[in-house]
Amino acid sequence: MTAPLFPELMLKKYNPLFTIVLSYIIIIAVGTLLLMLPSASTTDEWTPFVDAAFTATSATTVTGLTVVDTGTHWSFFGQLVILLLIHIGGLGYMTIIASIIIIVRKRAITESLILGESLNTYSFKEMFLLAKSLFMVVILLEALGALALFVNWAPLMGIKKALWFGIFHAVAAFNNAGFDLMGNYASLTNYVSDPVVNATIIGLIIAGGLGFFVFLELVNWLTGKGVMTLHTKIVLTMTCLLIVLGAGLIIAFESSNQETLGNLPFTTKMWAALFTSVTARTAGFNTLSMNKLTDASLFLLILLMFIGASPGGTGGGIKTTTISVVFFAVSSYIKGHKETSIDSRTVDDTTVRKAHTIIVLTASFIVFFTFALQLTSHHGFLAVLFEVTSAFGTVGLTTGITPTLVPAAKVILMAAMFVGRIGSLSVVLLFTRKYATRIQFPKEHISIG
Repeated sequence: MTAPLFPELMLKKYNPLFTIVLSYIIIIAVGTLLLMLPSASTTDEWTPFVDAAFTATSATTVTGLTVVDTGTHWSFFGQLVILLLIHIGGLGYMTIIASIIIIVRKRAITESLILGESLNTYSFKEMFLLAKSLFMVVILLEALGALALFVNWAPLMGIKKALWFGIFHAVAAFNNAGFDLMGNYASLTNYVSDPVVNATIIGLIIAGGLGFFVFLELVNWLTGKGVMTLHTKIVLTMTCLLIVLGAGLIIAFESSNQETLGNLPFTTKMWAALFTSVTARTAGFNTLSMNKLTDASLFLLILLMFIGASPGGTGGGIKTTTISVVFFAVSSYIKGHKETSIDSRTVDDTTVRKAHTIIVLTASFIVFFTFALQLTSHHGFLAVLFEVTSAFGTVGLTTGITPTLVPAAKVILMAAMFVGRIGSLSVVLLFTRKYATRIQFPKEHISIG
């Protein structure tokens, strides 16, 4: 048999990670071309390539950072393209492929592995359960959210506008993409005291960020059809802890800030703090102006954006399970335990090493992109770090500097969004790991600390 002329390219051709990257590139490319069209803008003019590419990347990676105002620059056609890109990017292009495979009853191993890489799960049974249940659950939740927003906005906007706004914001919220149609980069700041908008958007963000398996398992547990796995317990516990802790610290940092929480009534202050804590976990909507927050709050949000949502969901970040595993690994080491344990269960060393690796790689990428953006912009370090972390964590929150960036800086943020959506570990493995190795080298002691 004749050896291939380009073995590395042949290898990458069948690499699930390579397929995922190529798929996202194709989707972004198509979205860019559509958004450049005159019919996609309200002025019937061509949108510059960089701005169209940035918007397509932000939508496909379900981020929400924008360089042009979504509500005023894009026509209905342009907004519809953005909505479709959000849906494709949020659910995962490979999930759609897997669903088609299931429909025709051809459950190929290669496609299953691709889906596993895309959704951060590797159990065949779980992957196909997810693909079969996913669309029904997503459509139901988005429809309920859209209905609630429509009923709330119809008296103010009229039926036609309220219906479109309800659908758009429900889809964007569930997919943890911070795009909004309010205009003038206002996001949801005009609805800081609206309980329906707050409760609906918060609920959709949390549902999408939990991870589809966790959501379905929670439903089964509540209906008495199943039990909670350790994974689900960790996700729910960390999600609640981060939301409550984040909201409490925001209240502490902003209560005396007259430009944010200072002048708000008690109930509104609670809604604003809760909304900000939830949205920082990769959603991107905001009811408070980010550029008016204190430095302490901005740094808190950076930490929340770094952690992000949970595996298998629509959000980004290093994931709640990753930070949990590292926390328990450190705790176990301090206690003198040889193995990492959680809730009377032992976590295998491979998972622990992977968690540490993800944190180190993600932090390294953020540092790299922060330095790169700092060199191409005149903004302060904290604002730049906030913007990069928001992009890499596919969050979409902004202090307002993204629309002011030069084209080179926009490209840097596009790269950060893309790498963040694919995953720092996946990107590195794409170019480094060609096959598994069982070579065992001599052990050597290294002094630490």
